[in-house]
Amino acid sequence: MIVMGLVLLVAILVLVVAIYMVMVIKSILKREEKIAAMEKGIKYIEEEKESWWTRINNKLNRSVPVEEESEVLLDHDYDGIKELDNHLPPWWKALFYFTVIVSVIYLFVYHVIPIFPLQEEEYAMELEKAEELQASLAASGSVETIDINNPEPSDDPTDISSGQSVFNINCLSCHAADGGGGIGPNLTDNYWLHGGDFQSIFDTVHEGVSGTSMIAWKNVLTPVQIRDVSSYIQTLVGTTPANPKAPEGELYEPSEMSVDQVEASADTVATETDSLQTN
Repeated sequence: MIVMGLVLLVAILVLVVAIYMVMVIKSILKREEKIAAMEKGIKYIEEEKESWWTRINNKLNRSVPVEEESEVLLDHDYDGIKELDNHLPPWWKALFYFTVIVSVIYLFVYHVIPIFPLQEEEYAMELEKAEELQASLAASGSVETIDINNPEPSDDPTDISSGQSVFNINCLSCHAADGGGGIGPNLTDNYWLHGGDFQSIFDTVHEGVSGTSMIAWKNVLTPVQIRDVSSYIQTLVGTTPANPKAPEGELYEPSEMSVDQVEASADTVATETDSLQTN
């Protein structure tokens, strides 16, 4: 790319120098003609030539000169405004003919003899390729994938460290470095605005909260990164931040029951069953 750029630059410089040399030669020839005319005692009259742009413009537009407009003047008169019967400019007609030719070619290659796929088919093909690539990467184990509808928290130190890095880059401005809260709520207590279970935390990070500064991080982070940062947030619960924000939301208590609770619940069910059988 560097070599091609240098070659292009040199070509442009050569072209500029060539144009300049042509202008210099023309100037020298014009001066020689003036000197020759003065030696012969003839008045030098410089010939007026149309510029290349004027010639191209005349060919593209082919408009009627002002002095010949009377030949195309119509008999219509609208409050002193008259109308000329000018033809469409050649550039406009050429562009129209080109679009007609392109539309015919498009019709044949996309509909009559479908050589190329339509946009919907091309989209489906790209999706299929992406799914195949994702499946191959998942099978090789080179890329970790998770189910965003049923994510599982991770207690792997590497994942927690990754989540902490994501938190420090994206979250501490609103929740403070120790999770004590600021613009956003305190993440170290057991009170949650949108649920304290892992699925709720994951969904809040993934989808964001409408009407607040909590954006949908799914547009910035990968599902694995959201899993990691959600797992890290759970590790902040129960810690002591430097300046904790007042609790917000509802108290969240894990639904896991202790062994004694399970046994008590089983005894209650057994008692109610015996009562029903007696009745």
